[in-house]
Amino acid sequence: IIDDIYPVHSAVISGEDAQEIGLKINLLNQNDELWKKIWLLFCMYDYDSKLEGISKFFEGSRVSHAIVIKENN
Repeated sequence: IIDDIYPVHSAVISGEDAQEIGLKINLLNQNDELWKKIWLLFCMYDYDSKLEGISKFFEGSRVSHAIVIKENN
């Protein structure tokens, strides 16, 4: 049933939906300092993605990697 609602891994879901499907999460208030940092990181990724044509970011404990889409002209 979950695959019918969220057919791809990149589907965006709310915290409430995550809890409903059994994920153990901590909901953060938008005024929480950690949430502010997460939101800033999201905004920076969004900006860089659009500017540089980045399609995916991979984050590791020691390195980050961005995948750029190359357009065929």
